[in-house]
Amino acid sequence: MKKAIRLYKVQKNGVMQHDLYTWQLQGKEFIHLDEVDNGSKIIDATIKEWLEQVSPEQRGEFINNAFEIFQATDADTLSQMKEKWVKNARTLISKYKSLDEQSRKMMIKTVEELFVIAKNNVRKKPKNDK
Repeated sequence: MKKAIRLYKVQKNGVMQHDLYTWQLQGKEFIHLDEVDNGSKIIDATIKEWLEQVSPEQRGEFINNAFEIFQATDADTLSQMKEKWVKNARTLISKYKSLDEQSRKMMIKTVEELFVIAKNNVRKKPKNDK
């Protein structure tokens, strides 16, 4: 059963579109949209396909390693990550390199699989795109 969702016109992209202060108003009402944009369709299709292709064990290991890598920066938000991006980039690389060889290979393989799926979905172009 598909869950009903409400779509709103926003001023930001990516994760920042979830900040309700970026949602656009007409008078006192939010501006509603009938459907998501092409980029959202591609991202949705890519994540769904990736979740189908990658085993739960591989996903779990990937997410655990990713969190461990990002926690090494001590940044709690993407904004904090950007503030000291050079230092944080070095920290991310250093932490990644400290993983055992099998974990590093699994991380690369998992990201490569995601990018291949994304590339294929970009080429397909969703059917009901305007």
